[in-house]
Amino acid sequence: MRYIRICQIVAADILLFCVAAKAGGQTGYVFGTVINEQGSPVAGVKVTAKLVDDAPIIRVIRYVETGTDGRFRIDRLSWGEYKIFTKKDSDGYPNSASTFYSNTPAPRIKLSPVSPDASVTINLGPKAGFVKGTITDSVTGAPIDAGVHVWQTFNPNYWLEKSLRSQYLLLIPSNVQVGMEVQAKGYEPWYYPGSAAPGRPLIEAPGQAIIVDVRLTPIRKQP
Repeated sequence: MRYIRICQIVAADILLFCVAAKAGGQTGYVFGTVINEQGSPVAGVKVTAKLVDDAPIIRVIRYVETGTDGRFRIDRLSWGEYKIFTKKDSDGYPNSASTFYSNTPAPRIKLSPVSPDASVTINLGPKAGFVKGTITDSVTGAPIDAGVHVWQTFNPNYWLEKSLRSQYLLLIPSNVQVGMEVQAKGYEPWYYPGSAAPGRPLIEAPGQAIIVDVRLTPIRKQP
């Protein structure tokens, strides 16, 4: 009886192996290295692969992180052509999938039964600029969470909208003139550098930081 049980377990393992092998035959992988402007590998960079002709649907984006040697590997990719995107906000490298930050074409790879794997070297940079500070009520000083709209002043089609906490850090493209608008419910719109209408643009060098404390004015209630 014990012999039969062992045989059943072995048979099950063989079956699982066959299923896994069959599934693996339908997918490929991409691997490579992420380097900075000086050609040195960068650790902790998030890397993802997106199908070029993928339909715009809501899904969880799968990221992998580079190791200390800057290397990464993304497996279980179905056949097709992919763009490779990166991000590491903490080091000033924003999401390369956003045209607000960069118009540089993303690296492309193609996977197929004939070529089930591909390698790529990704060059990060230039770094973005940093805008950081606080958002508060101009009367009470209370902290406020708000929404921000930033855009390239010479090409407003390149823009970004996101939510900010009362203590915020925002990346903007370097060496590009950028407008900034902050809004919160019950408050007048605020524009950089601190007015009710768009003023002079922000412009930052790569890796440069500027402190911008936003003071929102409550909307006056009509008597």
